[in-house]
Amino acid sequence: MRYLDVDKFAALLHESASNIRRKIRANSNEVPPRMHLPGSKMLRWRLHEVENWMWETGWTRLNRLETRGV
Repeated sequence: MRYLDVDKFAALLHESASNIRRKIRANSNEVPPRMHLPGSKMLRWRLHEVENWMWETGWTRLNRLETRGV
């Protein structure tokens, strides 16, 4: 099973890691469910869950541009 840290997850979505962290704080429903490693504050996502989330939500690079008002 492959895990993504916040930097790799952000790169997959063509976002910055700080923007992903901001989304988590503001509305965690804007990103797929993440896992927390016990005893750690590090964020991790399972790659297959991220891919499923992207497919189910119809996420594309256009989504990012639309949310920016471009």
